[in-house]
Amino acid sequence: VAGNKAVTSLDPGTGKQLWVVDGPSEDCVATPTFSEQAGLVLSCSSWPDRILLAIQPDGQGNVTRSKVVWRTPTGAPYVPSPISVGNWFLTSSYADKAVYCYEAATGKILWKEPMGLHHASPVTANGLVYFLNDEGVMNVLKAGSQFERVARNELGEKTYASPAISGGQIFLRSFEQLYCIGRPAS
Repeated sequence: VAGNKAVTSLDPGTGKQLWVVDGPSEDCVATPTFSEQAGLVLSCSSWPDRILLAIQPDGQGNVTRSKVVWRTPTGAPYVPSPISVGNWFLTSSYADKAVYCYEAATGKILWKEPMGLHHASPVTANGLVYFLNDEGVMNVLKAGSQFERVARNELGEKTYASPAISGGQIFLRSFEQLYCIGRPAS
């Protein structure tokens, strides 16, 4: 759980705190994500500093000094949650309006690509990652160590809502409309 001034791990059965990481800042908006390949939780702070933290989730007590594997302010989002796909963490940066791809295990930036400001969190399906920016532009990327855009589509209107994917369809909500794109549900 990312919250005010801490990232905390809780036992889902009892609610007992397992570990805590101080900070990295005052407020967190984004939801943490987990990389199975790297065995790390990626959490972000939002205000007043935007920082990404990769945490080994096997500690007990205060693990601020012992389980934070890497940290960086570069590429940290403000509102949208990061996403984990394979060996990579992907974020949409508030500061420079770019999408970043990190090697999950090390925090090494593999690529950075300008794609506008995002409030919507990215989603993934079939090895693709969907980034919908505030201007209603959907960038569909192939997750990987090299930047590869599969498609770029424009709704023609603003949107802040995160896409939803279900049954081969993608649902997009703009400020004025609800869209369903894909094959009809059977």
